[in-house]
Amino acid sequence: MSKASTKRPTVSKRLATLELEFAALREQVLGHPPVKKDWKSTVGSLPDDAMTRRAFKLGARWSKAARGA
Repeated sequence: MSKASTKRPTVSKRLATLELEFAALREQVLGHPPVKKDWKSTVGSLPDDAMTRRAFKLGARWSKAARGA
């Protein structure tokens, strides 16, 4: 049987496996739980102040200009 015919996992599957292994090692060594990656964990992380609102306005203006609208 040649090496070419052996089925290897895809890059995305290999990356997912590595990410899981890294998260487990990180928790074991550093005592940090895995980072939760979802929008609910980021809502409210920025204060509702003048600087944040200004940053959002500038970001929206930049995004609109980048789209060419």
